[in-house]
Amino acid sequence: TMEPETVYDSRVKPGLRQYYSSVFSQIAQEYLLFMNELKRLPVRISTNGGWFGKEGRIDFIGKDEEGRMLAAVTKWDDEAFGDKDFEQILFTMMQAGINPDYYYLFSKTGFQSSMEIKANAMENLELISLEQL
Repeated sequence: TMEPETVYDSRVKPGLRQYYSSVFSQIAQEYLLFMNELKRLPVRISTNGGWFGKEGRIDFIGKDEEGRMLAAVTKWDDEAFGDKDFEQILFTMMQAGINPDYYYLFSKTGFQSSMEIKANAMENLELISLEQL
């Protein structure tokens, strides 16, 4: 028989990460739709969906009547969101053929200082940590 710790590490833990990741994604999407209702987003979203491909996923893509686009990605990880993650997201968006006007990034563990600097320099980049939700 397997020790309980072994069962947890091999069967439960990997599933939990996936589960929390998808719950976090859902919360981020609900947050965006709520902010949209309050007219607190830079675009007035009228349609939304997501994109899933081999290279990655875009949790939320929202468009307004004029076709302006807001895209959001979540990261459920113990490591802070960094430049490499952002580059991966831009690559994924290129693969998906989307070029958003606004980027919303959600992170369980916050953001590396290089990302904070980017967000301060870019008008169209929002960083939201789990704590802020």
